[in-house]
Amino acid sequence: MTRTDLSRDLPPLARRIETVLAGPLRRPLDEAAVPMLFAATVPTAPTGRHIGPGRRFRNAEPTFAPLRGRATDRQLAADLWARSEEITGVRLTPTPLR
Repeated sequence: MTRTDLSRDLPPLARRIETVLAGPLRRPLDEAAVPMLFAATVPTAPTGRHIGPGRRFRNAEPTFAPLRGRATDRQLAADLWARSEEITGVRLTPTPLR
């Protein structure tokens, strides 16, 4: 989870509860962005794996885990890709999994 101001529109009591319960588990924005930036900018980043932020309460270094469940469904991925292209009007050729 990331520290953002997305809860600003919650009712005051709900916002306080959310801050107390979830606040300690949230990472600052710069740490939360590390896995996405790594995946987007490192040409040798592994494909076909989940790139995550590492363990809680430690420095945010990219960690890698196997994909599971629906994340391994190639037909679902192809359908999502096609729908995204349809919605955005942008056609991209996905990089094959290594």
